[in-house]
Amino acid sequence: MKKALVFILSAILILSLLAGCNSDQPKVDQDQNTPPAAEQPKEDQDKKDDQASNEDQTNEESDSEDINTSLTKEGVYSGRIDSHSSEIMIDGEPVAVQIQNVLEVIDQINEGDHVIFTYEENEYGQMVIINIKKN
Repeated sequence: MKKALVFILSAILILSLLAGCNSDQPKVDQDQNTPPAAEQPKEDQDKKDDQASNEDQTNEESDSEDINTSLTKEGVYSGRIDSHSSEIMIDGEPVAVQIQNVLEVIDQINEGDHVIFTYEENEYGQMVIINIKKN
């Protein structure tokens, strides 16, 4: 009888501990004393607005830097890979390039033609051709 009682009490203790560790409870913010934005003093709100403005300016500057990052290369056109990319041999190495911006011009270039092209790298590191012509 004692063993059964000890077992039941142990089971209750373990279950109560597990119930206290339940992860389904909502997370509580550590800084609960911060008033909502509407209740914050005007100075704090002005600081946040200034920070947001500075971030926008930084983003605009980085966007303008991206615009001026086009590069020019030469190679031998190998042909299309699919509807939006082609292969060009550059320094003896096959390189896949994105051609969606120059589809009409690409149709006028034949396999084996020497080409010169201007491109930019996209966020995935892919070469996106902006301009291409036979060399």
